[in-house]
Formats: sequence, C-alpha cells, structure tokens
Amino acid sequence: MAHGSGPSSPVEILSEANACLRSAIQDPVQRSREGTILAALLLQRYERLSATWNSQKPSGLHRNGALALLRQQQLDGIKSDNHGYLISQVLHIEVSACIRKKEPFPIAEIACMDNPAILPANPSTMLDTIGVSVANHQHKFSLFVSEDPTTTTSTSSIAQWLESIRHAEAQLQQWPHTVPSHWHPRSVKLDKHIDNTIDTFRGFLMCIRTFRLRPFGTSGGCTESCF
Repeated sequence: MAHGSGPSSPVEILSEANACLRSAIQDPVQRSREGTILAALLLQRYERLSATWNSQKPSGLHRNGALALLRQQQLDGIKSDNHGYLISQVLHIEVSACIRKKEPFPIAEIACMDNPAILPANPSTMLDTIGVSVANHQHKFSLFVSEDPTTTTSTSSIAQWLESIRHAEAQLQQWPHTVPSHWHPRSVKLDKHIDNTIDTFRGFLMCIRTFRLRPFGTSGGCTESCF
C-alpha cells in the first residue's frame, strides 16, 4: 500500500478492519479460513481493551462471531493443526468473562470441552481449564449466599462441593510448578531494558507514566484485567 493511501487514524484503521472482516464472512471461501477466525479474536481483544480503558462494558460481538465460525468449521469438517490453538483462545476469553461476571462456564457453547485433547498442552491452557472450575464454583457460591434462608441444602451436597473446591485449589497451587522458568515475571528498568526509540515501546512507556499519575478506579484507569 502506498504511503498516504490508507487509513491514517486509529478509528479509520479499526473501521477498515471491521469492514474487511464483514467482507470475509460473506465469502464462503474466506469464511472457512482460520485467518478470519483469528481476525475476529483479535478484534475481540481490542474491544475488551478499549472497553476496560474507557470503563465500559465490553461487547461480545466478535466473540460470538468467532464461536459461530468455529462451529461452522466443525460442521464443514474442516480440520487443521491450528484448530486447537484457535479454540484455546476462545476458551481463554470465555473463562475470563465468566470469572469477571460471576457466571457459569457455558460448556455447551465451547466445542473443545467435548474433546479436550485437541487443546494445546501448555500451562496457559491448563490454567484456563482450572478456570472453568473456578468460574462454576464462584457462580454457585453467589447463588448460595443469595438464596432464601429457609432453603435447606443437604450436608452431603455441601461436603461434595467443598471437596470439589479443594481439588480446584490444589490444582491452582500446583500450577506454578508447571510453568517454565522463562515465563516467570522479571523486573525491568524502563530506561535500561525498554528502547523508547521504538514506537510500540514508546507508547508503552507513555501508558506506564499515565497510570502512575492517574489513580486506579478513576476515569480512564484500568480497573480489571484487559484480556
């Protein structure tokens, strides 16, 4: 693309990205390609980041679109080496949303839960799988504390629930030991380890300085996980 011929502002770039995605979805060939699903997932991440920054409720438009495209791939019998990784991204988005909203995990909507073996075997997927249990326990607890005090729950049911919670807790305690050493957080010095001559890093530094000056919870502050 020649310089100056494309969109120049972030809003124009986003508008073009959405237009390209809509066009791809209308094309049967493009619709079946994994790049189209990946585009929907990337735009979903942008939606959540933008909504969090602006203290707004994120839209699930692109999340729903990615799920629909994945289901269509299954109906069409399309398989590839990357299919499991795409589903793992949807799994992560869904688990994060359920925990944030205190909602149960919609297992019927996520095809991967019928066959977990297709998911990539890495610590991220393992943590999201544990997160499914956490989301369900969190939702169940919110219902438990809000139910009618006259409602009785059997001792055996509570005991089974507590055992399930302990199992999830044990998995969470064990999870850090499965993480490779290079995944662990490292302390960095902004001026020493980040080159501010690179546009992306310079923008990152500006965000860091903004957050240092702006208290959390105020307008524009990040109050929850962006991803």
